[in-house]
Amino acid sequence: MNKIMSKQMDFVTGMVCEITHLSRAELFSACRDRHLVDARRLAYALIRELFGTPYLIMGKYFSKNHASVIHALKTHKNLLEYDDIYRGRYVRTFRLMYEKYNEEVIDFLKDKLNDEKNSDLVRAIREDSKIT
Repeated sequence: MNKIMSKQMDFVTGMVCEITHLSRAELFSACRDRHLVDARRLAYALIRELFGTPYLIMGKYFSKNHASVIHALKTHKNLLEYDDIYRGRYVRTFRLMYEKYNEEVIDFLKDKLNDEKNSDLVRAIREDSKIT
């Protein structure tokens, strides 16, 4: 794993920790409590969506098997569709990243959204806007 990928994942995990009020130690723990699993799932989804990081790299970063990451991302799609609370956290994490960081990051995120009109993130933001 190179330094850029590591920084990207650090960036996203920091935002997820802030939104979910968890420490990094809790996020990276082996505990399978629902709130911790959901937080890890949010991180996996945002890392994959924004940076296209391979499952194997994410698995190594979180000390998980790549199959666990794949399973979490499949579950993520279902939760986005049916769980308003989960979808809200997903959207708030993205918005926090968008609001807190410099123009370079914001431009990257804007380009990413414009390139992938049918992405899970774009759909979740649209759905969240309809709800609130």
